[in-house]
Amino acid sequence: MKIETLVLSQYQSNCYIVESNGEAAVIDAAEANHEIIAQLGEAKPKYIISTHAHPDHILGNAELKEKLNIPILVPELDYEMYKAVSGAELSDDDVFVNEGDEIEVGNLKLEVMH
Repeated sequence: MKIETLVLSQYQSNCYIVESNGEAAVIDAAEANHEIIAQLGEAKPKYIISTHAHPDHILGNAELKEKLNIPILVPELDYEMYKAVSGAELSDDDVFVNEGDEIEVGNLKLEVMH
């Protein structure tokens, strides 16, 4: 398991890349930054995960999804805020998550706490 922290955007927000067994998740992408792509290295990106829908956690989602072609996971309780802040709907391959859900990345199981 590997966890990388990147400080991104004008908000200086923490973005995390969690990697396990060759798979990775990008958590709280404040921007779709070349640093994110570089930090993924050889790992296969699986998800873009937003812990909540504040701008400093989601503004990179759409562009990053376009570059990586992976689903966005958003707390269902934050969906209205997500649409208002991002100006975008989620697509059919994106996923709502709720308290207690598990997200598998490689050998890791991440539990949703909201």
